[in-house]
This record gives sequence, C-alpha cells and structure tokens, in this order.
Amino acid sequence: MIKAKTKGVYLCVTEQTVFGARSSSSKAPFEGEEVFSLPREESGKLAKQISGFVEAKQNNYVVSNVAISPRSRFMRVFDLDIAARKKNPNYYTDLLKSQFRIDHESHAVGILEVDSGAEADLEKGATTRLMFCGASNEDLVKEQNDLVELNVYPSSLEITSVCSMGAILDYSSRFKVEGAILVLEMSAESSQAFIVREGKVDVTRPIPY
Repeated sequence: MIKAKTKGVYLCVTEQTVFGARSSSSKAPFEGEEVFSLPREESGKLAKQISGFVEAKQNNYVVSNVAISPRSRFMRVFDLDIAARKKNPNYYTDLLKSQFRIDHESHAVGILEVDSGAEADLEKGATTRLMFCGASNEDLVKEQNDLVELNVYPSSLEITSVCSMGAILDYSSRFKVEGAILVLEMSAESSQAFIVREGKVDVTRPIPY
C-alpha cells in the first residue's frame, strides 16, 4: 500500500548517505520540521526512519520527492550548431556520442532549457544553448530498486546534479549574487565542475580520475 502524502517528505540519495527532510505540508507555504542523515548501507534502519517521518504503517510505501545520484550521471551544457541541426535528422544522438561519449540507447537523457530548466522543445528548435543530463538505464534501475527496499514511492525523481544546480541558481538570483560561482561535485569514480554566472549555468566539465 501507498501512504498518502500529507506532509512533505524529501530524500537525497547519494552514493554513501541518504539525507531526509520533512515539511509541515507537501505544498507551499510550509515549514521545515525535521532532517536526518544515515549511511546508505543501513537500508533496514533507513526504511524505519523514513516511515517514522510520516507515521506510515509497516510495509506501506512513503510518497516522497527524491533526488538520486547514479554513478553514471552527467550534466553538460552545449552550444548547438543550427545549420548542422537542420541538415542532420540524427543531430542530437550523434552529438551525444561524439561530444559526450554517451550512447542514447543505453542511457536515459533529458534535454533542458539552460535559462529556465524546462524541458526543451526540440521540434521548435528556437534555443541554441541546451543542457543535456541523465544516466545509464542500468544505474537508474538499480537506484529505483533501492528505493523499493526503502519502502519509498517517488512522486518526483531527479538527478542530484540537476536539482542542486536549480537551488544554486534560485539562491543566486534571489540574493543577487554577483560574480561567478564554482560548484564541484565529487563522487567515487569521477567529479564534475560547474560555473554559474549571471544566473545561468555557463560551464560544465567532467573531471575523470
């Protein structure tokens, strides 16, 4: 069974740790009520902790907003070649392979507007600068199976890189941060560097070990 979501539950599942938060409501306005962090390998303890957040009965699934960190995750900003895009019907799949070394058949890929974070309208093709993000299908299945073990049913599922960047952009815009912001995301197998400038993601670079 699925536990109806009255309070807001938010989970950030990284490679080593699960961070959780509960709010007074699932919709704004709301207040933060409680936070926790536990090692990821303690799945039994985590499941009880998460269920306790919303007083869910045993074996009930907790509806939550979830961010995951699959090892193969990526986020890249790229300036499109408009002329090449018009000539080549396979422009985007070829771009993923040639520029990012990503096979579109074995990866789930999202293409977003850099300015707004909204899903890009590829048919309209008005934007020349887009963000490509995603992860391998294999890693995404593993992450979702891990959520099932935690008795979690995600009402939304995002990659940590993307939602973290959204929070940084919102903060920099809200408080009118001047100058560039360097963001480093480090993991066991690789890292990523991002530069935010003037309220936009300006540079994205992988840092292989």
